[in-house]
Parts: sequence; structure tokens; C-alpha cells
Amino acid sequence: MTEKPKPCPFCGGEKIDTESGIDTGWAWCLSCNATGPEISSREIVSRGKIIEAWNSRRYGLRID
Repeated sequence: MTEKPKPCPFCGGEKIDTESGIDTGWAWCLSCNATGPEISSREIVSRGKIIEAWNSRRYGLRID
């Protein structure tokens, strides 16, 4: 069973949605539109993996 997404770390909103495609997936807060980490994979990204990343609060920051 997929775990429930934690509330948004920015606004506390509890309505979190996910989107996935063939090789990417991400989560976002429906209250403030904050987006979670984008997951890249060579296969379809599951909702469970997206929620796991959202709940981990480990957002990658890339500065070039």
C-alpha cells in the first residue's frame, strides 16, 4: 500500500497530487503549487516512489 503524502513543507497543505510519465515523475501541492523532487528513471515512475521522495524532504539542489 502506498503511504500517504506528508503535508506541504511550505504551506502545510494536505492536498498533494502526483504526475508521472514514461521516465519522470513529481509531486505538487494543490494549495500553493510547490513542486516536489522530480524523479528520473528509465521506466515508468510509480506513485509510491514519487510520494516516497516527497515525504523524504531530500530535495536536490543543482547550482551550475
